[in-house]
Amino acid sequence: MIEFITDSQDLVGKKIKYCNFSNMVDMSEINVLATEDNFLMLFNIDSSLTMRCLSEPLGKRAIYRNNCLKKELLNEDVITDEYVKKIEKEFEEANKRKADEKAKKEKEERYKLYLELSKEFGGDFNDEE
Repeated sequence: MIEFITDSQDLVGKKIKYCNFSNMVDMSEINVLATEDNFLMLFNIDSSLTMRCLSEPLGKRAIYRNNCLKKELLNEDVITDEYVKKIEKEFEEANKRKADEKAKKEKEERYKLYLELSKEFGGDFNDEE
């Protein structure tokens, strides 16, 4: 199982299994440090050379959305296909929950509008001209 590191001090004493740093200072570029004991630090470096580590939820989102990062981590044996499938399942379930909640809210709003119109027009929606 992968554990995310959000503080560079947590790397002290750990053996690095894989690292990849971008050559350019670019907040969209994700840098990687992985240890032999399955710790992973994903981070960006901004123009002032400040390092911003991704939390576990943000790290998982980056892996889920960024196919290049996902392939890199898979190719370097930092993560497994099982882990990727687990992340994909988590995000698909979360997306489904959000879609279901949105649909429910829209239905409730339409029903509320129906009740308001029904009250205003006496409940008669026949097309009489």
